[in-house]
Amino acid sequence: MSAINVNSSRTNTTTHRAVLDGTELERIIGEYVASMCGIDPGSPGVNIQCRLSSRMGSYSVINEGLVTITVDHAAAPVEVSE
Repeated sequence: MSAINVNSSRTNTTTHRAVLDGTELERIIGEYVASMCGIDPGSPGVNIQCRLSSRMGSYSVINEGLVTITVDHAAAPVEVSE
């Protein structure tokens, strides 16, 4: 799945529903966290790992996401001042 397809329906209410596969969901979450950190996810040396999991809590299922962003500063282009 390379795109997010949103289906909408309307009666007395309007409902929008999108189904995202795991890869797309991880990409969106990773890019969002990177933007919160001021990191361009497409920059050289940036590696984003996102792990989604579910576990049983006392009363319901708890969904979690763990995002790890590693920036290899040696891989970043060197700025040359004139």
